[in-house]
Amino acid sequence: MTHSLPVRVSGYEEPKTVHVQQETGRHRRGVFAVMGLLMLAGLACAGHAGADARVSDAQGWQEADATPEGRLYHRPMPGSAIPQVLIATRFAAPAAAVYAVVTDYAHFADFIPDVAESRIIRVAGDVQWVFHRLHFAGPVADRVYVMRSVGRTIGVGAYRVEWALTPEPVPAGEQGIAPRQFSGFWELRTADDGKTTEARYAVQRDRGGRIPVWLVSGM
Repeated sequence: MTHSLPVRVSGYEEPKTVHVQQETGRHRRGVFAVMGLLMLAGLACAGHAGADARVSDAQGWQEADATPEGRLYHRPMPGSAIPQVLIATRFAAPAAAVYAVVTDYAHFADFIPDVAESRIIRVAGDVQWVFHRLHFAGPVADRVYVMRSVGRTIGVGAYRVEWALTPEPVPAGEQGIAPRQFSGFWELRTADDGKTTEARYAVQRDRGGRIPVWLVSGM
């Protein structure tokens, strides 16, 4: 049985509501679809941190752009030429439901761009070790890695999920190039209305390897 779940995405200009299908059970496919949208927006932001960006908060974030999906920010990361990028948006779903979806790694390959395979290797409490295979169009080798994800409650109706690459080897038989860098976080907080979620999604990713310039420009 399925039913429609309205997902409200607010940001620059007019907020919009996307009606998508939700399966009964643990995962919320509508939130997955928006998560994929945020990932694409974040990666695009990494290439155009404008000179007129202004500081948005005490954590060093600078506003880089505004889209119908949300506001984009970036900040430099010590020891890296690649900035961390962030999008701030809102979901028309409770924070607990959004948290359940963004930690449901077993279903990432269903909807997240470039994720061809997502496999949970092991779980210890709120910590998950996850194998990912990323597949890109064109003459680009797959990227394979194991990441460690930690989810926790940070207050009433508030959650944080952090992930980063681990030195753990990929499962036997898996072939591909290891990314140089991949880390990020979700911050989810119940809005004042008690029904929607204020979300911040940040990511820093360096795919590694040699990727043709013409293909990078089209990503």
